[in-house]
Amino acid sequence: MADFVPNPEAIEEIENTLVAAGNADRNALDRINQLQENPDFFTYCSCILAKETRPDYSFARSLAGYHLKNNINNPACTNNEIVQAHTMMTIGDEDKDVRKAAIAILCTAVLRGVWPPDVIHNLIDNLREDSEPVVTGSMVAISYLVEDLVEPLDHKGMTEPIINALIPYLGHGSQPVREAAVIAMS
Repeated sequence: MADFVPNPEAIEEIENTLVAAGNADRNALDRINQLQENPDFFTYCSCILAKETRPDYSFARSLAGYHLKNNINNPACTNNEIVQAHTMMTIGDEDKDVRKAAIAILCTAVLRGVWPPDVIHNLIDNLREDSEPVVTGSMVAISYLVEDLVEPLDHKGMTEPIINALIPYLGHGSQPVREAAVIAMS
């Protein structure tokens, strides 16, 4: 991953602007459009998504994620390995809303063809983690991708490895993990 050291003032400005924009502040929406002209804007959004800078900013983290999802076709977002790494890292976030935003980014990027379907291998690797949020988030992402990418996954010979990876989780001790496995298999 490229070396990127975020400027704390820029992080704070983007967080505050995202929250204001989320509350329908027209000036904040205009400011987001201005900030987006900076090529590092999407990297900053991914930093906000991935790292809780303030405990009361879960809303800002989710908004940063949905902003990434909605701009996934922008080359500054698409070709950004930091955005992809932070998204993959956040698939297992403790905060369910942040996790949902990361799943939305990943699935949108794969379905639009801007990230390869091979990221499913990373999700399958995540299933071996001890963290319930990581396993559940990965299962949910796999289920969305499998539902929408059946033919490409079959063509790449990925269906059988996915099924084999999911089978052990059908009897998992955690209900959310079991439910996610069932949904992914159906």
